[in-house]
Amino acid sequence: MKLIFCGGAQEVGASCYLVTIDGKNILLDCGIRLTSSKDTLPDFRLIQENGGIDAIIISHAHTDHTGALPAISRQFPNALIYMTHMSKDLTRVLLYDSLKIMEREPEIPIYAENHVQEMLGRTVCFSPNFSFKLFSDSNITATFYSAGHIAGAASIYMVGSEGSLFYSGDISGFRQNTIEGATVPKLRPDVAIFESTYGDKLHANRQVEEQRLIESINEVIINGGKVLVPAFALGRAQEVILILKKAMNRGQLLSCPIYVDGMVKDICRIYKLNPNYLRSNLAKKVFRGVDIFYDDNVSPVANPEFRKEILESKNPCVIIASSGMLTGGPSQMYAQSLATNENNLIAVTGYQDEESPGKDLLKIIETDDDADKKQDRTIKLGEREISVKCRVGKFGLSAHADKMEILNIANNLYPRRIFLVHGNPEAINSLGKEIQKDINGFIYAPRNGEQYEINIKKPRKQRGISKYPNMKRNEPLTQESIKELWEFVKDNLGTETALSAEELMEIWGYEQDTLEVKEILNNSPYFEPNPRRMFLYHAVKESEIEKLSELK
Repeated sequence: MKLIFCGGAQEVGASCYLVTIDGKNILLDCGIRLTSSKDTLPDFRLIQENGGIDAIIISHAHTDHTGALPAISRQFPNALIYMTHMSKDLTRVLLYDSLKIMEREPEIPIYAENHVQEMLGRTVCFSPNFSFKLFSDSNITATFYSAGHIAGAASIYMVGSEGSLFYSGDISGFRQNTIEGATVPKLRPDVAIFESTYGDKLHANRQVEEQRLIESINEVIINGGKVLVPAFALGRAQEVILILKKAMNRGQLLSCPIYVDGMVKDICRIYKLNPNYLRSNLAKKVFRGVDIFYDDNVSPVANPEFRKEILESKNPCVIIASSGMLTGGPSQMYAQSLATNENNLIAVTGYQDEESPGKDLLKIIETDDDADKKQDRTIKLGEREISVKCRVGKFGLSAHADKMEILNIANNLYPRRIFLVHGNPEAINSLGKEIQKDINGFIYAPRNGEQYEINIKKPRKQRGISKYPNMKRNEPLTQESIKELWEFVKDNLGTETALSAEELMEIWGYEQDTLEVKEILNNSPYFEPNPRRMFLYHAVKESEIEKLSELK
């Protein structure tokens, strides 16, 4: 086995790791850097020098993991790309948004629309917990496991004859308002690659931070001000919407309009199209046709004229807009206007790159109470220098694992070799020292460009992949025939066995579009999603079916 770090080592951004196993080159993620002072792309030269790519596997849709996909996939048109269904839908939105941004920039775009279309056309999707073969001429298997973080995010587990590898991707174990936390079983990897974003920190209590945000917003509303929450369009914005919506419905948050702007609107639409990747309470609302984000208090900003009305209005409100670091998008425009009024609040809820305007904002509040470090409250937003008179707040709503969570995952998997990536050097070094206290193995802090040859003399024994009986129906599953599948699963596997849509189709004995199968399952009385893992299904107990029949 060989690992090559093309990007994402000793940094957050441009995640891109080339794994050679059983003679195949497999790329894990291919993102871009979001900072302007560094090269945008990973080091593709390393990929070319090592024989190219046979397959690409994507952990999740954030652009620091997918933003360079069209650029690399056009160079290797025979390499299939694997990700979850939700990640594909989200990646499409993010890449097309990137195209719009590149068209406005003076630099030459790194890819064109046809490259995005071709890349999406070669993308193969699988549900979490389903093991699939990457190649027809090799026994290498891969499995996605739900990673928390954002909807559709997955950790990746690969097994070949030369050993096994676990890649965490971006991961978080705690339950969020939109999604469940990571569900990683007790796997047996020889090698693991862990993210380290907050490897030197322990997160504050989530409920306490949410309540602090609500109380801060209430103070601003009472004083007639406006609140801007610059949020990552994917993940954080949806969390903030649900936090504030729930608080307002419970009477904890004073009544005021909540506006949603930027790419956040497109991502909310994708969330509603993929209910099986959400928490069960949200998925059930989607199944019933209830809007999970918008109501009388929460509404999208339809056009630039509406933005102007919001800013000119004397009434208090909350604005949730992308981008999360104030590097562009509507949030930057709102911040330019709102920052100059001391009655307003800019609430920072996510990771801020060192070179971002959002980080400059945080530096202001970090030094406000220190007379020796007191700095000028002026920051650059776009092309404008803005004097910051408003309040600035930092609220811990991170969707990344902290030090303790990563340690728990590492101890659960106990790999022989651990590589720490996706973090600054301080976070990686701190986390590495903590892991060494618990695990008797090799801990590495690789740098970009480094290559590691790993000779695993005796790979860890893996648990066998479950083989289920086959009905050999050789015809599409329909609402009319699903009762037969239910009876077979109930009688042969019981009602406690959790099965993916792919596994159910293997049992049925016909290769069918997974999204079509999920639609049938979601609308059937015979199967129900697992409450904690909505992408898996149980056969409904016969007694429950009988109760439904009696009600009819």
